[in-house]
Amino acid sequence: MRVTHLTVFALGMPLTATAQSFTATIDSLRGAGSTIRDDSEDILDGFNAADCADDGSQVVLQLNPRPARIDLWHDDSATLDCVDPANRDVNADDRECVHLEGDFVVDSDGTLTIPLAAIAVGDVESERGDDVCTRNRADYEFSLLVSDAAIETGDIGEEYATFTLSVDGSPPNAPVMDDSFLVGNELDVGWDAVSDGADTVSQVSYRVEVRDDLGCAASGAPDAGTLDAGMGDAVDGAMSDGAMSDGAMSDAAMSDASMSDAAMSDELSDAGVDAAMQDAGADERGLIRAFDVGAGNSQATVNLDDLRVAENDVVGVRVASVDRAGNRGAWSDVTCLQRVVGVGLCDILEGGCEEASCSAHRSPNGGMALFALLVFQRAFRRAFGRAFGRAYERRTRFRRRS
Repeated sequence: MRVTHLTVFALGMPLTATAQSFTATIDSLRGAGSTIRDDSEDILDGFNAADCADDGSQVVLQLNPRPARIDLWHDDSATLDCVDPANRDVNADDRECVHLEGDFVVDSDGTLTIPLAAIAVGDVESERGDDVCTRNRADYEFSLLVSDAAIETGDIGEEYATFTLSVDGSPPNAPVMDDSFLVGNELDVGWDAVSDGADTVSQVSYRVEVRDDLGCAASGAPDAGTLDAGMGDAVDGAMSDGAMSDGAMSDAAMSDASMSDAAMSDELSDAGVDAAMQDAGADERGLIRAFDVGAGNSQATVNLDDLRVAENDVVGVRVASVDRAGNRGAWSDVTCLQRVVGVGLCDILEGGCEEASCSAHRSPNGGMALFALLVFQRAFRRAFGRAFGRAYERRTRFRRRS
């Protein structure tokens, strides 16, 4: 789609500026990988570092009415008036504006194509403007002067037009993550919002990756000293003689339903405990899911159940900032996530729970306390299962003999 009369303003400057003799309107930006951006918002975002690295990148203008040939200058982001001959000195050392070399001939239909490489090289005589592709975002005002001269330094009257182009060759910084380890199932992963030069925090978006190859590992079994008194009492009570009493081993407890293969298979599986203790980074499955978080947001909710992360497994999350031009910055440090569903024993954790479910927020003890509880819980259930199994076998033999 060709946009012939854009009236959108960027930072108070129009994409189309009118002089008495002709107008210059950005028709499209041709970027990295032959992408074509002809939407007004995309044009305002300008070129990025990937575009600068692609020799095929170019800005396509529509000039109306058509001048045959133009001489091209820009202000080097210094808000200079390059139509003023005082800023276009023939002596390179005395010139303020950047002169771009090239044979800028306008096509018969009024189209003018300017390679981004011709802009990036800057003024070859003064060496001004040769770093536009390594700077942070800047808006450059280009002056198109109607002239057949190799370099026009005189007064050109009203024979000119201007347009504004943004170039951002510098990626934003990596965000700083709020946490290093979270435990639960549906977890809010947060980070400090990033600004990037002219791009405010409301203009920087984020790329999020959930991976299992980022070096995250399940917490090991804690030392006795790391268990708070509440947890220790709960585990001791669970393993007490009362818990193993005849009542607990009654016929009701030993019913066929409670001893079914389906009921016991999950709880007695050694693989369940082993999976919780292995290093998730050792499994090279790599990327689990990647998604974007809109500009101005600094939090993402990750549902580990939806991602099919097994209970007690650990995955990692990393985040990269993305500026308006589409530059993606370096990855952040990793936040590790361990999937633990609500276990119903939140009240024994130090400080209790801040919310209704432990799986909805981080534990005050990090992942260690909850993981230890799970290990003890599994061991307790395994001990019960083995005892149930022996009792069930004795009971079955007795019935057969009778």
